[in-house]
Amino acid sequence: MEIQDVWQGLDPKSQDWFRQNPGCRALPRTLVNIISTGYAGHIKVDQDGIMPLTEKDLKFLHDFGRGPADHRQM
Repeated sequence: MEIQDVWQGLDPKSQDWFRQNPGCRALPRTLVNIISTGYAGHIKVDQDGIMPLTEKDLKFLHDFGRGPADHRQM
């Protein structure tokens, strides 16, 4: 699973979490649980239920934060 695959299905509160935590390299279990309710595929997590972000996820979030306003509304 990649963040960009589920981005449009995330609620605004979850999207705001990403905006407020731009340096995050892993998703806490609470956010993984939110994402998993709307995603039918496999989500790779560690033994604590934390999902490490891939380089592709980090690039998407970085580009998202720097992009034009219409890009941010994806």
